[in-house]
Amino acid sequence: MTHAFFQQFERWKTRRQEDSPAFPALLTVEEVAAHCDVTRPTVRKWIQSGGLPACRPGGSRVYRIRREDLDGFLARRSRTRTDATPDVEEQVARILDRVRTKAMNTAE
Repeated sequence: MTHAFFQQFERWKTRRQEDSPAFPALLTVEEVAAHCDVTRPTVRKWIQSGGLPACRPGGSRVYRIRREDLDGFLARRSRTRTDATPDVEEQVARILDRVRTKAMNTAE
């Protein structure tokens, strides 16, 4: 009985690890955190804010994240960060303008 159970478990585990269009891989919060090199609470915040789509299969308390949703989230996140980061020269120019303005106001 025990041997048959472990054989069935191994077959289930192998099927779960296969990526197939009909059954997309579902990742745990821990797997996403390890992949992104962040903590589990960070992943939960991403989910709760609506940025990272997740589900709770079978009404359980644990989140599952589809691999495609994680890829899309990471793509949006990197694009947003790249677009939002101003050029270094622009930052330096703005700082110098503020310093000049402050110096001129102080001299008067």
